[in-house]
Amino acid sequence: MIMSLAMTAFGLGTLCILLYRLASYGLPLLVAVGTGHLIYSQGGGILGSVLGGGIAGGIALVVSYAIFSATQSSRTRALLALAYGLPAAYAGYQIGVSLMRIGTPDSFWLYAVGAISGLASGITAVRRLIGTETAQRAAA
Repeated sequence: MIMSLAMTAFGLGTLCILLYRLASYGLPLLVAVGTGHLIYSQGGGILGSVLGGGIAGGIALVVSYAIFSATQSSRTRALLALAYGLPAAYAGYQIGVSLMRIGTPDSFWLYAVGAISGLASGITAVRRLIGTETAQRAAA
């Protein structure tokens, strides 16, 4: 009994970590899913949509990091950070509310924890974007 509780807690913790790491890459994921859906709806098939979406998401990730590290304009950096932070914050909010809804009825605290979760996820996405830029500058 104790072992199953420990394994459940470990599994749920690992799942939460994976979900929040995925949420911090919301913009490239959004580009990948949108492109894959477009390719599939135009008759590209499942394999074509997966490959095309993956390539488009990878290009969006690389290009956005390159723009962020190459530009000195604070407006461009703020817009790019906002483009990364908003999808991540929304995904974090949805993850937080969904996980809290498992054991909590609708209340103020359900949405408060969701908002805190979304805020933390958005900040994490922006920090990852800034962190990659500072790491690239340190290596150069």
